[in-house]
Amino acid sequence: MSTESNPVGELADIVPIADWLDEHAASVFRTSDSWAGFARANKAELVESGALILGAGRKSDMATGLLAAKVREILLRDSIERLNAARTSDKGVQ
Repeated sequence: MSTESNPVGELADIVPIADWLDEHAASVFRTSDSWAGFARANKAELVESGALILGAGRKSDMATGLLAAKVREILLRDSIERLNAARTSDKGVQ
C-alpha cells in the first residue's frame, strides 16, 4: 500500500502514543505533561494532518508515521514566531 493513497501509512506504523514518546520524543517531551500540553494546544493540526489518531474512551491516542515531522514543523514554526516577536519587541525598545 502506498502512502499516497493512505496519508497515515501502513497500519504497522501506528503505535500507542506512549510508545512513540518513549522511542522518538523523550528528549523533546521529557514528561507526559509536556506532551499533553503540546498535544492539547495543537490537537486539531495534529489530527487533521494524519499525524495523530485520537483514542476514544479507554483507548489511547495513536501516533502515525507522520507525527515526528509534524511535531518538528510545529516546534520550528513556534520558535520562528517567538523569534520574530522578540525582534519586534527589541525594535520598540530602541
